[in-house]
Amino acid sequence: MRESLLQAQCGEPDLAPRHEPGAKLSHVIVVHVHVQVKPDSIADFRKATVANASESLKEAGVARFDVIQQADDPAAFLLVEVYRTSQAVAAHKETEHYKTWRDVVADMMAVPRSSVKFTNIFPADDGW
Repeated sequence: MRESLLQAQCGEPDLAPRHEPGAKLSHVIVVHVHVQVKPDSIADFRKATVANASESLKEAGVARFDVIQQADDPAAFLLVEVYRTSQAVAAHKETEHYKTWRDVVADMMAVPRSSVKFTNIFPADDGW
């Protein structure tokens, strides 16, 4: 009942793949990196991470690279990285700016960072 009501109010979303017939369907790769830094390292972590994000956006395979700080815990960060292909994820980890960031922030972390990979449902690939 609720699903029918929602569809009636919002319309059925167009979830059909946007590609040529016979073409391989691809999705962007969305990576959420969770980082908890030491309280005395917040400013330095922000500076290093914004520098890395700025350089990452210059990579052809990177669609987005967001640096987000938790409102109620300033030592908690979320990096939202959107890559056009799995090859772009691997290529990013070979860049000098990533390697510099990784090494510079290693001692700033209160616990090891963790990440989760997602694929997009909406918006479509060209919406990123």
